[in-house]
Amino acid sequence: MRFSMIYLLLLLVCTHAQAQGLDPNQLFKAVKGTLEQQVDQLQTEMLPIYKENIKEVKPFHYEVKKTFVDQQFLVMMPLLRQIRLVPTFENEHNTEKSKETQGFKLFGIKKNTLFDVLGVQNKDIIYRVNGERFTNYAQGAKLVEKAKKKDLVEIDIKREGKLLKLSYRIVP
Repeated sequence: MRFSMIYLLLLLVCTHAQAQGLDPNQLFKAVKGTLEQQVDQLQTEMLPIYKENIKEVKPFHYEVKKTFVDQQFLVMMPLLRQIRLVPTFENEHNTEKSKETQGFKLFGIKKNTLFDVLGVQNKDIIYRVNGERFTNYAQGAKLVEKAKKKDLVEIDIKREGKLLKLSYRIVP
């Protein structure tokens, strides 16, 4: 929401700049670059907080503090803007294409962000959350709501052709 408002304000400033005979494209690029630097800096500042609250106990197995989980669910929408979920028609057991969505491929995960610390990577494909298929965005929202109430969240993914299970134990 905050970044949407910033971009709206930026659009208004660029329109005003154009009315004054200035090049709005140059202004937009300069301000956008500054905003992206600030986001990168914020992510770097958040890294110690992520690492304090998320511990990898063994490969693909994590412990996440309950208070941290609760805080993150309060700001879920801004968090989801850090990644892109793209429907995939790739079957989880082979590369055969289906006519229906089989899962969601992740993109846009930057180093030192929450999703990076949680162990997900670009091009991972999510097929299930706690055993339930993830085949559309509405279902994904329901799976997130159900996961909020669990002490263990397991996500079935495919990474570089290998099926993996990411496990997150929610601890006090």
